[in-house]
Amino acid sequence: MREQYRKTFLAVQALTVLITATVYLKCDHQWRPSLMIFVVMQVGGVFGAMWAARLKRRLQPNGW
Repeated sequence: MREQYRKTFLAVQALTVLITATVYLKCDHQWRPSLMIFVVMQVGGVFGAMWAARLKRRLQPNGW
């Protein structure tokens, strides 16, 4: 999982910052919705890396 997360780290962080900043600016500079979006996207990034690593193991020969 770590290897998969490391591969996508920069792209995920850039997207997270972009979306968080957009929410912050569009919600009249309220920090609570922005913080919630940031946390959800960070958790989603970790779960996505876990899922991708699992799929990668399944697709390899003798993955089961």
